[in-house]
Parts: sequence; C-alpha cells; structure tokens
Amino acid sequence: MERITLRLAPRAGRLRLTMTAVLLGGFLAACESTTSAPTSPAIKDLKVNADITPFPGCNVNACTVPPRILFVSERAGNPEIYSMKYNGTEVVRLTYNSAVDNYPSWSPDYSKLAFVSTRTGSFQIFTMNADGSNVTQLTSSGQNSWPHWSPDGTKIVFHRTYDQQRYQIYTMNANGSQQTIFRYTTLAVSEGQPTWSPDGQTIAFKSNVANPTSGAFDIFTMKVGDPSSQRRVTTTLRASHPAFSPDGTQIAFVTDPYGTVPKGIYVVNAAGGIPNLVTTSKGVDDYPTFRPDGKRIAFMSSRAWGGQIGGKWSIFTINLDGTFLNRPSASIFVHDMNPSWSTN
Repeated sequence: MERITLRLAPRAGRLRLTMTAVLLGGFLAACESTTSAPTSPAIKDLKVNADITPFPGCNVNACTVPPRILFVSERAGNPEIYSMKYNGTEVVRLTYNSAVDNYPSWSPDYSKLAFVSTRTGSFQIFTMNADGSNVTQLTSSGQNSWPHWSPDGTKIVFHRTYDQQRYQIYTMNANGSQQTIFRYTTLAVSEGQPTWSPDGQTIAFKSNVANPTSGAFDIFTMKVGDPSSQRRVTTTLRASHPAFSPDGTQIAFVTDPYGTVPKGIYVVNAAGGIPNLVTTSKGVDDYPTFRPDGKRIAFMSSRAWGGQIGGKWSIFTINLDGTFLNRPSASIFVHDMNPSWSTN
C-alpha cells in the first residue's frame, strides 16, 4: 500500500499533494470533498452552491445560468449527442442515427457545435445548430477527431490520423475550407487533442515529442504559426486531454498512474508549474471541461462503479478545489461521457 499526505493551502482552499511512500485507495473522499467523508463518495451527490454572476459567452441577455452541457450517451443504444442543464435536467437529444456521434464542442456563442461522426463511413467532423438542425460535413479524408472552435468562431482545430497510430494537428475554417497542418513533425512524433486558448493565439495539445520512443505524452502549448514558442507544460509522461480555463491562465488535464503520480484530473498554470490534483477515484476520471466562468469542471468518470472493469461512464461536476462533487447524469447504468461545457 502507498500513502498520500494531503496539505490544505491557507485561504485558497486548494488541496496540494505531497507524495510520500504510498497510495491509500481510500483517500478519494478527502480529495473530492471538504465535508465529512460520505458513506459512499463514489455515487453520493452533494448540493452545489448556486451563484448568480453572469457567464461569459452567453448569447442570452442577462444570462445568469451556466450554458447547457453537451455530452455523449448510449442511453438509446449507440453513441448519440445530447445536451442538458448543469443540474442534469431538461435533457435534449440532438442526433438520431445508427452511426457513432461523438466529441461535441460548443461554438463561442453557443449557437452551434462541432462533432465527430461515422455516418459517412469513417470518423469525420461535422457542425450543426444547437437544436440539432443544419448538419454540415466539414472533412472527408483520413480519420478526424477532437474538434474545437477558435474564440472568434472562424476556425476549428482538430487532429487527423491515417494509420490509427500517429496523429497530426490541423486547423481549418469553420466551413471546412483551408485544412492546414498546424506544424510538421517527424514520423515518430504523435500530437493530438488540441484546444484553443481564449485569446486565440495559442493551442494546447498532447505530444510525445519529448520522448517519442516511449509513446508517453505530455501537455504542450504553442503559438499559432510560431514553432519556436513551444512550451512543455507537464512532465508526467502520462498527460492528456488538455482544456484551457476561460481566462486562459490554467489548463486542466488528465494523467494515468506513472511512478508516484496519482491518476486523476489536474489543473496547472498555463505557463507550467506544479499541478494541483482536483479529482481522483478508484475508477477513472477523464475529459475535463471548464464551466464558462471557470469556477467548476465537468468531467466523465467510472467512479460510481468503484474501479470495476466494464463500469459505465457518468458525467460529474466539481469545484476546482475538489469540493462539491455533483453527478448530473441520471443513471449510472448507461454511458454518459465526453462533456463540453465551455468553448475551450
């Protein structure tokens, strides 16, 4: 067994991890709630403090409610795209077909979403209106995934693979034109899961460029059009799924077990530094996305199944300091996954 010593930062209320010998599988409750340990932290829903501050990017006058969460669910038998309110109510199904529809991403004004679908035979990128209408195909070659909009809504960044092993990052106009490689790399380097910074100048992505022979990934950032600006943000060698905070100062990411580093969702300064652990569990926590005001993170997790193989994904939300865990997903017996709350 291993032990993790937790240190609570004064005032900020942040949980900092000092990694010593060992990881106690039962430290989940301490990492995820500042309340007394609940009987079953994996599935207990904690009340979320409501706030009434306006949310940036809302296209509704005096918007004081978080925009809807996009997510993928298999509740109809195959992966389809849905949206719901932040508390899990008013679920709306947006896609209806027998193909895989996945990886939804809000446009900056929340009027459209980009997503990936196999409806034409391979993984291609499409857009549609927020109500599911006006579906438009943007890509047609290779296998394409992970679309994210630029802050001004004119471009989409994504990754493409031709061999299911090596990824390259591309950008294109929001109508699918001018598909361009973000940067050229050697055959041994794979880069993907890109997302745009809120100012539109930088893209965060995962890459194995620091150690291409191992295949292990870290989070990097690079200014658009300036390869010399590459910055290595993490050094865990098991980092993926980056997401910028709405103000661009932080990046959330996911890590798998590597050495003494616990698996879970972390938040780190966008310029690099010591990451703060936000969540961990006996299951897997993955795919973080910030609320548009930057105060909470939505993510998918198999924690409700306690690490059991074959456990289902559910959508959860949590404060950045690991408090007030909530599960909008109505059931733990169907897959709800890949949430998109903000545009980053």
